[in-house]
Amino acid sequence: MDITVLALAVDVGGTVMTDDYSIQNTARIMGIPYKAVGQTGITKVEKWNYQCIGCKKWYKEKMEECPICGSPMKAHRKR
Repeated sequence: MDITVLALAVDVGGTVMTDDYSIQNTARIMGIPYKAVGQTGITKVEKWNYQCIGCKKWYKEKMEECPICGSPMKAHRKR
């Protein structure tokens, strides 16, 4: 769903209206205008890493499940 909102904004040249920080983050990286609705919005672009909740291996790319053990992944903001 998130990618659909961003794709639509690109197609029609519109502004994304969202309080979802991950969508704001992606929109800023892609150069898509966005506006927060009920929150203050992001102040800087955040980078993310992903960790398997089973075997604890770290990945830079988002995946639905770990390619090693098949467990779900959890996102962590990179510090």
